[in-house]
Amino acid sequence: MSKAILMTLVLASTFSTTFADEPGTEQVNKEREEWTRRYFAAQGTAVPDGGVTVLPEKQMSEYYTFKEQRAKSRASVQKYGYIKESVPDAQLLMKVSADTQQRRLASSSANSTEEGLRRSVGEIEMAYNFHGVPAHEMSIDLGVAPSVTYVKGRGWAGATQFFEKDGVGTCSYRENNLQFSHGAAVISEESSTKDVNGKVTVAAVTGQEGEGFMYSVNWYDNHYFRELNCARTTFSSATMKSVLKLAQSIDSHG
Repeated sequence: MSKAILMTLVLASTFSTTFADEPGTEQVNKEREEWTRRYFAAQGTAVPDGGVTVLPEKQMSEYYTFKEQRAKSRASVQKYGYIKESVPDAQLLMKVSADTQQRRLASSSANSTEEGLRRSVGEIEMAYNFHGVPAHEMSIDLGVAPSVTYVKGRGWAGATQFFEKDGVGTCSYRENNLQFSHGAAVISEESSTKDVNGKVTVAAVTGQEGEGFMYSVNWYDNHYFRELNCARTTFSSATMKSVLKLAQSIDSHG
């Protein structure tokens, strides 16, 4: 996720206490959890199980930390049309191919609690019904890996698909089910739109000539956080529009 996106994100399955099993602690724990939620919310910080919150950036806890970087990124977008900085992940994603993925598939663990690339989501123990990227949106399906966290007795709280799409590039799509990950995010009002089917959306292009570009769309609601990244060697505003259209299709399918 780009540094230009002023956001705080937290994944937590539970608040814990050393003496959780002692008599009389249940009510104390609930009160502690509620106090913690109120405290972090007041600070403009993400709260576990809080879903997505949109705030003016000056109200966010990390505003001053990212203030200069944000101004630099805005100036870069105004001058170049994208955030000019190196993105190693874009280079790595562009190196993904059917051949390399087949080798990864051959060495992947069959253990449902371990990460590793699979041929299809049917080979992963999921905690919910993962729909993923529609088949007609992929030129080449490169596999899928469990993601986010493994919930004992239920399965994985998310998954990441890898695929190629003609005219767009090599892409990854990651889904996070908040029912099981208990995630929360605070998004900058100035950075967000409602471009993906009316949901909170943050889109950006980051990269440099000669190294490659990452076209990213992140979208949020109180049930899922979704992230689409597509990498290619050149910058084009038309590609960003195509990636955004792809995100809309994935969201509608899910």
